[in-house]
Amino acid sequence: MAFWLIQAQNNQDERYFLENSCICCLEENLTTSMLDFYNAHDLTIYLEDECQVDFQCAKNWCDICWPFAHNMNIGDFVALFNLDGSTIHYGRVTSDYSFDEQAQTRYVHKRNVVWFERGVLISGLTDEGHMMFDRSEQVCQLDGHAFMNTVIAAYKYAIPQVAAERLVFNGNNADEIFALTIDTNGSSPERVTDPARIVAPKVEAPKTNVDPVVRGASATAKASAQLLDNGPKASTSAQIMQNVKDAKVAQASQVAAHAAAAAQANDSKQALNKRLADIIQQKVLSKELSLTNLIENIIRAKGFDTKIRPESNARNTTLIASSTKNRAVKVSVQIQNYDKPLSAQSLEFLGQMMKFYSTGHAVLVSLSGFEQGVLNQAQANNNVKLWSCDDIANEVLACYDKLDANIRASLPRAL
Repeated sequence: MAFWLIQAQNNQDERYFLENSCICCLEENLTTSMLDFYNAHDLTIYLEDECQVDFQCAKNWCDICWPFAHNMNIGDFVALFNLDGSTIHYGRVTSDYSFDEQAQTRYVHKRNVVWFERGVLISGLTDEGHMMFDRSEQVCQLDGHAFMNTVIAAYKYAIPQVAAERLVFNGNNADEIFALTIDTNGSSPERVTDPARIVAPKVEAPKTNVDPVVRGASATAKASAQLLDNGPKASTSAQIMQNVKDAKVAQASQVAAHAAAAAQANDSKQALNKRLADIIQQKVLSKELSLTNLIENIIRAKGFDTKIRPESNARNTTLIASSTKNRAVKVSVQIQNYDKPLSAQSLEFLGQMMKFYSTGHAVLVSLSGFEQGVLNQAQANNNVKLWSCDDIANEVLACYDKLDANIRASLPRAL
């Protein structure tokens, strides 16, 4: 779980994010998906060439875009801050990065978000909170403790003092803290000085241990019980406030339901990926499907031209891929079709091939996987990617509509 600041550049951007339940990386110079690039350096070179800007400017743009697509995850918390406004909105990421070609150019780089806290006044922030949100970057990762401290500080007048003293972020209880501050009408929290008017919400504990995304903004029963046991007792005059709190709990359940649906979709995607990986392996082994043809299809779908080198054979195929958008980007693709996981020797051969063909990047493909030593070495080298059967299945699903018709017929999307 991570915490992010997303800055809207104007009121129009802010309205778009809130009304469409999303956040966007507002980089209009980047008119292609960030998934088309192997690493941040390739994206920088592309921006430099396409936008005719110097390397440092392109790198600055890349430093904004790349984390949005590759470092942010489902379940992360975001704070939306409008440079022209006076409020902050809090939400939770519910989708992977996508490139929406149907959207306006300004909003094509997108992630879905559940907004569960709107209109927190900036005037209610501490000095630490003001410093944290005073950033020039449009997208940046924030310190989790500083992030949650600003939330707690903004609501310290709307929560009983005894309860507020127990709201301490421990690195894992962000959803419980948010559950106590959910606003039902989009306005800033009411600042109440009489603690007798406020009672902490009663929230049912989950029946089983679930992922944080599924819990959404629901508090655990333990956290609620502690707040109820130590907080002031409700009086008859507090009944109206209790009804408001009950409404907040109901909204928390709705938020959790949205997040649960996103988590279920993620689980379904993983199950589909596993089934597809098994089918790919079976069809390659039975020779119903050519592994080389499949990899060529994937590489071309990602925006590259491919050439099979003459030294290729049935067990060992070498492809050289060149980007159709930037010919300077070349990738060596080594497809090794053996029964056992590949050893470190395969990486040595791959390194020689990269030098021979002057390629800056490489992909090593093996349906039988890789030895641990190979995995460790590749992890330390950003220019080399390893594709096992599961990775190939991921790539197929990511670019399915761009694959040849015969490949799609052999590997139907609905398995």
